[in-house]
Amino acid sequence: MHGHQFSDGQAHHALVAVLRLMKEHRFFLAGDGLDPQIFRQALELDEKIRDAYKTSEKIAEQMILETERRLGVTPATLPRDRYLVQCHRYTGGLEICQVYPLTAFTELAAPSLEELESREVARQMGTKTADEYSPKALREFQSYAKASALAIWDNLAALKKQADENSCAVLLRTRFAASDGDAAGDFLHGKLSTLQLFPMALGYLFYEYSKRTRIVPNDYVVFSTSRHSHVRVSHMNGEDPTLTLNKTGGYSVLVYVLLAL
Repeated sequence: MHGHQFSDGQAHHALVAVLRLMKEHRFFLAGDGLDPQIFRQALELDEKIRDAYKTSEKIAEQMILETERRLGVTPATLPRDRYLVQCHRYTGGLEICQVYPLTAFTELAAPSLEELESREVARQMGTKTADEYSPKALREFQSYAKASALAIWDNLAALKKQADENSCAVLLRTRFAASDGDAAGDFLHGKLSTLQLFPMALGYLFYEYSKRTRIVPNDYVVFSTSRHSHVRVSHMNGEDPTLTLNKTGGYSVLVYVLLAL
């Protein structure tokens, strides 16, 4: 759970968005962490799907045991952690962990491009002061900050154009390690290809949010999915979050993804 209150309009929009992810993309729920007052229909849908698989397991097991008994086959003796039949729910590869009003993140955006550039310079310098860097290093920081701030600012404008006061942010987690990629280098193999991503904007906003409140436990959050270049926030235990705008490669662990819907 989180401390952000949904307005009536935000709650309705969030429920519709989650149901669409579940039905159209097979992104089911990671658990029962969603607020039942808002997401009751989604929780019920998830439970019905789980029950369908459990029921199928029982029916299949009964049929097998009955057939084996009729054929005179000795019943199987299974170890405690083994099952005669296991029916795994086929998913779209990601599961929904939490949902936030998008305004919880957008309210943290820099009010101007100039302020964003200043924040980017500070992010590049880390815990050191300007006096600890050479004039050349400072010029490089400023040059990079100008370019990155403009890219983030433009992506924020695109996000603002699509979103409204009822939009939501959905945090998902992969069900597999995103270590390899498809022919296009997508380490999520196109599972988000039909959804519009705002990697620069959401990566920056998530980073700003995580400086105040931890969302993920010792994990990576990605905002685009190319092995060639993607946006990532890393928030390891005992450390401040870090934002990388051009990370390469994949992941040998499960990763989180943030969507704006």
